[in-house]
Amino acid sequence: MSDDSWKTDLETFFQQHQFEEDAEEKKAIANLQSEQKEQEAAATFYKLVAKPAFDKIAMELRKHGRRVQVNITDNSAHIRVEYGDHDELNLALRSRGQLVYTVERFTHDGKAQTREGFLDRAFNDTFANTTQGKIINYTLTLYKDNVRRLR
Repeated sequence: MSDDSWKTDLETFFQQHQFEEDAEEKKAIANLQSEQKEQEAAATFYKLVAKPAFDKIAMELRKHGRRVQVNITDNSAHIRVEYGDHDELNLALRSRGQLVYTVERFTHDGKAQTREGFLDRAFNDTFANTTQGKIINYTLTLYKDNVRRLR
């Protein structure tokens, strides 16, 4: 290296290092913004789609003497139906990214169990295509199956 070439080499090194740091920072910011958008989409979905669906179900089941609890957070919706000393339904809707899935808790042969699944038994339930009607139909089908099984 000539007497001053090391300075140029050092300057190039730091410029490249700064370029890489800037790229990593931009990527981190983009990821954070994407996560925030997903969280906002989830909160909107649970508030505007899942909660009204569960509330409609709760209102009808209460007419038939059922005790119903509906809980909504920014990242899940939950409905629990009890009659007498039996849990007839314990269902949550949750999400991973834009994908909506179900979590059912139930007792089988005296053992508490959990089962995860999807509303249409496929892998394509998203915030965009999951409607109140789809939630209501799935929930009531599951509810009726559970009540029949408990008899």
